[in-house]
Amino acid sequence: GSTGTEQQPFVNFRDSKLTRLLQPTLGGDARLAMICCVASSQIFVEETRSTLQFARRAARVRLKPKVHEILDESSQLRRVKRQLAELQRRQAEFENNASTGKTE
Repeated sequence: GSTGTEQQPFVNFRDSKLTRLLQPTLGGDARLAMICCVASSQIFVEETRSTLQFARRAARVRLKPKVHEILDESSQLRRVKRQLAELQRRQAEFENNASTGKTE
């Protein structure tokens, strides 16, 4: 019976074909769309079964994509200036609290 706490089956990342296809996406650096084609003819039943098994394994892979931000120099400078202003504000607040005896 089902207990509601069924474990997901293990996906073997060492499968060389699957790993090679998914390699750019495993690091979260890209997205991948895959189309698996099958034939309805009886003479291709084993190849179709193999393709469907491959597609099932590929569909089970869950990735955590990362957003890579590329900034030009002026954007980086604006960011650093904002960070500096925030740090200076915090320092002034800390020094003000220290001189009045307040603690956080």
